[in-house]
Amino acid sequence: MDERNERIGYRVASLRKLAGMTQERLACTAHVSRSLVRAVEQGRMPASAAFTAAVARALGLDVTTRAPRYLRWSKVKSDRSCTYHLRESG
Repeated sequence: MDERNERIGYRVASLRKLAGMTQERLACTAHVSRSLVRAVEQGRMPASAAFTAAVARALGLDVTTRAPRYLRWSKVKSDRSCTYHLRESG
């Protein structure tokens, strides 16, 4: 397995879990197959740009700009929804 694929897969899985979604629900919301979500999360398949954009939209993330490496997404909970904001990582 490619280390980059593993890192991306770990991030997808982490964000999915933070959003309280199953692989099946993410796949359905992103209009991709569950087997593709599983393969990307396990690092067995690279995440294409289309997959990344679809998953980001399904998770409610804005991917129009690339954040610097020292910034990371953090989850902010409200009464009815989960949103993600950039925070400085240390």
